[in-house]
Amino acid sequence: MLLCGLLMNRKHSIYPQAVKLGGEYLKYGMFFSTLILIGCSGFVPTRAPSVPPQIVNAWGNSQTQGYGLQGCSVLTCHPETAWPAVMAVINGWTLNNQAYGGSNCADLSYAGTSQSLWDVKVDAASKNIYGHFRNDQIQYGQAYIAYARGCIEAQTAWLAIPEADKTRAAGTGCVKTGTWVDGNPNSAASYTSTAGATMTCTVTGSTIYFAAARQYNSSATFTLSVDGVKVVDPDSGITIFSQAMVFPGVSGLPINQKILANLIRVPSSNANHKVVYTCVDPAGDVCLAFYTAAVGAVETPVVYSLSTIYNAPAEQTGNMDAPTTDLYHAAWLAMVAELTGDGLNIIPIDATIPAVYNSATQSQDDGIHENVLGHASIGAHAAAQ
Repeated sequence: MLLCGLLMNRKHSIYPQAVKLGGEYLKYGMFFSTLILIGCSGFVPTRAPSVPPQIVNAWGNSQTQGYGLQGCSVLTCHPETAWPAVMAVINGWTLNNQAYGGSNCADLSYAGTSQSLWDVKVDAASKNIYGHFRNDQIQYGQAYIAYARGCIEAQTAWLAIPEADKTRAAGTGCVKTGTWVDGNPNSAASYTSTAGATMTCTVTGSTIYFAAARQYNSSATFTLSVDGVKVVDPDSGITIFSQAMVFPGVSGLPINQKILANLIRVPSSNANHKVVYTCVDPAGDVCLAFYTAAVGAVETPVVYSLSTIYNAPAEQTGNMDAPTTDLYHAAWLAMVAELTGDGLNIIPIDATIPAVYNSATQSQDDGIHENVLGHASIGAHAAAQ
C-alpha cells in the first residue's frame, strides 16, 4: 500500500483524472487499481486549484514507454499504467510521453524520432523525464559506455538548462566564420566543412558545457578554447579532439544512428566566458556541434533521470549480464553526481534498488520490461522525490 500512503500524504491536491485512470485500470483488470481506489479506504481525490497543470515531458525507450502493458505491443503506444503516467497522476501533472521503444541516445541526436527533444524550449519551470542507457548497453556492451555517457549527459544537461542560459549552434547566437549549415540533424545543430571555420559563443557561469559530436566513419578534428586557453581532451591528453566514433549505429531503431552528441565539460570561475570552437580538419566530412552553455550555483528546470534497469535474472546474458549493467549503472551514478555537483536539478530514480524496482518479481514474462506493479513502484518512487 505504498502508493496509497503517497497519495494520502501529498501536500497538494490530486487531479480528478486519477479517478478516470483508476477506471481504466479496472477495465484492464490491472492490480494497480486497488492501489489507487481500493487500497486507499476513505480517500477521495480533491479538485485541484484552477491553474494550468504542470506539463512533464518523458523521453526514453520501451521501459519508459510502457511496452507490453494494456495490450501495448508496438513501439509508440503509451499506456496509462506506464510509470511516467503513474507519476503524473499522483502529482496532478499533464504528461507528454515521447518515449519510443527500441530507441537509444543516438536517436535523440536527430529530429524525427518523435517530438524532437531539441525543439523543446526549456524554461525555469520545465520538468522532464529522461531514461536511456538500456538499448545503448544491449546493442554495444561495455566498449560503448563512454559514448553512451557523453551523449546521455549532453541531452540530460540540455533538458536541465533553461533556453535563456544556453546557445544553440544553429542560428545567430554565436559568431561564425567560414560556411555553416544549420538545422541538421536537428534544430540545435550546425556543421561546417570549412577547415579553420570557427564558432565563438559567450556564456555566463562557473561550469562550461559544449555539446560537440561523435560521428561514425568520421576523421574530423576540432579544438575548443575557453577564454583563450585550449581545452585538453581527457581521452587523448591533447588539445585536438577527434569526432570519430567506431560504432556504426543500428539502422531502423527507429532511424540510422550515426551521430552522437558528446558533452565536453570545463570547470571555471563564475564569470562571462568566451568559448571558441574551431574546425581544424573536416577530413572530407563535417565538424558538427549542438550547443554551448554555462551553469551557475542554481538551475531550476528539473530532470528526473532513470538509471539502468536490470533484467530478470534469467535474462541477464550477453551485453545485459549483471557485470555490464553494473558498469553502466556506475556511469549513470557518476553522471548524476557530476551534473548535480555543477548545480543542475537532476532527480535520480535508481531502479537498481529493489524497493524501487524488483526485476525478480516486477518484470513481464520477457524478463526485460516492467510489469504493471513494476511501473507502479517506479512511478510512486519518482513522485515522492
